[in-house]
Amino acid sequence: MPDRIISEKLIYKGVVFDVKKKKIKLPNGKIADRDVIEPRKAVAVVAITDEDKVVLVKQYRVAVKKDLWEIPAGLIEEGEDPKEAALRELKEETGYKAKKIEEITKIHTSPGILSGTIIIYKATELVKSKQNLDEEEFVEVGEFGIDESKKVVSMDAK
Repeated sequence: MPDRIISEKLIYKGVVFDVKKKKIKLPNGKIADRDVIEPRKAVAVVAITDEDKVVLVKQYRVAVKKDLWEIPAGLIEEGEDPKEAALRELKEETGYKAKKIEEITKIHTSPGILSGTIIIYKATELVKSKQNLDEEEFVEVGEFGIDESKKVVSMDAK
């Protein structure tokens, strides 16, 4: 543990994430509690068709009570290579297979409370096939121009 973390206690152990309470030492020497969500690692895919369209998926997100357009994404299975996870999620959610895929970046989604990272890939040279959704997934697929895709994924989108 880094110097600032004094102790941690597991509060909740889940399938997708754990929650821990951590005691940290602040720069002024005082002690503070922090709740931290520790999710499994995830991947997301910016898939671009030969026509320069961005492939997005629309699904209901219970936490925000809305249907959202997003780039395809999902969790990395135990022992799975992240690039393979990205290819798998792209195929499952959109039906597209990518002949070319490259890592763009890794990001922390909300480092104030989440410890997890998302590895973002760019997928090109796409070949359309059939979706292979999980039993609890209901996903609509759409293709949008670059500017239009920015609008539909915006929090202001209707």
